[in-house]
Amino acid sequence: MPQEESVGTDSRFLASLKTYVPAALAHLDSRHPPVDPAALEEKPECIMWTAPSGQQCSRDRRRLVLEDELHNLAEYDALLAAIESDPAVAAVVGNWLAAGGMATYIDQNEVADDPVRQMAVRLGSFACDQNELDATCKAQERRLRSSTVDQTLVAILFGFDAERAPLQLRGGVEVDALNEDELRFCEFEGFNGRWTAPRFGVRFRRALTRAIGDENIVHATGAEGLAFQTEGHSAIQRVIEALRVFQAGDFASPGVFRYSWFHEFPVFSIAFDQRSRFLDGYHLGTAQGNSFADFFREYMSLPSRNPIELALRRFVLAGETSRPDDRLVDLVTAAESLFLEGAHGELKYRLAMRFAQFCEDADSTGPRLYLFMKDAYDARSGLVHGVATADTLRVRSPKGDVMDFDSFVPLLESLLRSCFAKAIGLVSAGTWPPQWETALLEPWDKNRY
Repeated sequence: MPQEESVGTDSRFLASLKTYVPAALAHLDSRHPPVDPAALEEKPECIMWTAPSGQQCSRDRRRLVLEDELHNLAEYDALLAAIESDPAVAAVVGNWLAAGGMATYIDQNEVADDPVRQMAVRLGSFACDQNELDATCKAQERRLRSSTVDQTLVAILFGFDAERAPLQLRGGVEVDALNEDELRFCEFEGFNGRWTAPRFGVRFRRALTRAIGDENIVHATGAEGLAFQTEGHSAIQRVIEALRVFQAGDFASPGVFRYSWFHEFPVFSIAFDQRSRFLDGYHLGTAQGNSFADFFREYMSLPSRNPIELALRRFVLAGETSRPDDRLVDLVTAAESLFLEGAHGELKYRLAMRFAQFCEDADSTGPRLYLFMKDAYDARSGLVHGVATADTLRVRSPKGDVMDFDSFVPLLESLLRSCFAKAIGLVSAGTWPPQWETALLEPWDKNRY
């Protein structure tokens, strides 16, 4: 990476940028009227173009008029001279810059004016705060000089709340509060008008190698971009799955969005759960956040192909539906996959027996848990075969009391969640599955003699 001209001092480019930005803000603040109608009429309605990555870009006539005024400032001419005298910056300006299969044209006007827009948006006025000026201009210089471009994937979470943020997790992924740019994007997309406005997300960020050249240079970075998205989508999906397995709670994500500094708006990357309204919520306290980090480390240690993979997937899917009957079908299917791998015949009784053996519930007994799972299995069969509805099903709690179906399903989910937490530990330790028959017959053998 190119070095600055001297340690502790600004490069000529950075010093000129720090001079131009306040001058531009002062000019915008003093304009009366805001836009000259005659100047507007001389400009085209809108200029639009498409970047090699497919992103649509545009400039309206008002922006073109403002640019003309700003670029007549003496400070702008001084900035252009500083760019021309700096080989590292001059090599980027006037060329296409690509990273991860995405590209943008580095226009000298944008180099000058983008910090002006950022300052105005963040401060909400044309005032010039020195700390904000230093940070914004230094960030602009780093972008132009750096040999890499940070690209980010973020899954926006509806209904999710955490006391500890950011929560750094294994694999370079984090659960964190949305930053200002991400919140502005949510507002632009209309997410903030939903019942539960998002405040948190799952973020995956990598520094990708940049390439400079003509508009075809984007193809040279496509392979790294595909690898980045594949790794990032998988990591984010694993976090969302682990959150659902870790504890009860209701949250949703519309999908993953991808962005970097040279794109004005994030690009939709992949769709997830489309629910966004009337979520019960998911709260991750400070202590729970610490426990989740440990749980996620164990969850990520599971082999890519493991004996409870299908069971986990079905359990996670149960958390993505709001209908109790649909959720029950997924939960019982998850229980079958967890407890009946390779088993044939008398599935209901095997499932109920193994569940009763494996589940640890201080408020119930083995026989009661056995009957509880039998009721769940019968309810699932009645629903999928069309012989019963949620209103007509008769189900019992682990204490043996008849209970409402809508309360039965969350209880089943809670007990299975504890089973999955226990099973994940056994798989990680290489001791899955348990010796079901031995555990069942051993007490009987002891009582015979």
